[in-house]
Order: sequence, then C-alpha cells, then structure tokens
Amino acid sequence: MRLSEPVDVCLVTVKATQLAGALDRLQPDVVGSALIVPLLNGVEHVDLLRQRYPDATLVAATIRVDASRTAPGVIRHDRPFVTVELAVDGSVGPAVGWLADKLERGGVTVDVSDDAATVMWSKLTFLTALALLTTAAQAAAD
Repeated sequence: MRLSEPVDVCLVTVKATQLAGALDRLQPDVVGSALIVPLLNGVEHVDLLRQRYPDATLVAATIRVDASRTAPGVIRHDRPFVTVELAVDGSVGPAVGWLADKLERGGVTVDVSDDAATVMWSKLTFLTALALLTTAAQAAAD
C-alpha cells in the first residue's frame, strides 16, 4: 500500500531492516509538509528521513513499550504502558504540542523534550546495556 493522499502526521514504525521498502511507499511529493515521527530504534534514520523529505517537519522521537515477540508475527504486550518521547526543535513546538495532545487523549504517555540528541541516544544506550546483560545471562528481562 502506498500513501496516496497528504496527511498531517506520518508515523514511521517499521524495523530498520524494512525502512527502505517502507519509504518507497511514502513519496516526498505526497508526504509534503507533514509532521514525520519516526519510532525506530537507533539514530541513523533521522538524517535519512530529513534528506528524503526536505519539505516535511521531522520530529526526533522514541517509543517505549514492554512487549515480547512470542512467535513470528506475534507480539505480546507484557505490561500496559506506552510512552512516546518527542523532541521540540525550533519552530515545531506547536505541531509537537498538537501531536502530544492527540496521543495523550488516546492513552499514550508523552514526554516532550527540547534535546533531540538525548531523546534519541537515551533509548539506544538503555537498549544496548539491556541487550548485553540479557545475552550474557541468557535470560529475558523480566
């Protein structure tokens, strides 16, 4: 499925290995000036998205959920929380505030920060340490 009509907000929520294919379905002329909110692990995708969608407003963001992959294509939410962290950068404050309000009305906890680097790197550093610990222990993080 391809995005065929303009949107106000485009959430990019694929795994990094699927990003190229997903972006093939999001043409820059259709995305236009939308607010792009990538909810991916890592940090490299932010620059890629800014280059591909120069007219869009990109918001550095992360999402935190407690979930487990129990089988291929099967995800179990282990605890009922979802937290999205959004970074306000320059003139995007009103758009980020609008999105934060919509997400909160839907039951999502939202944190807004004025430090995009901290938003992006804090999750990565947490996941790196957790992955090393759980791998060394050969156990899940329960």
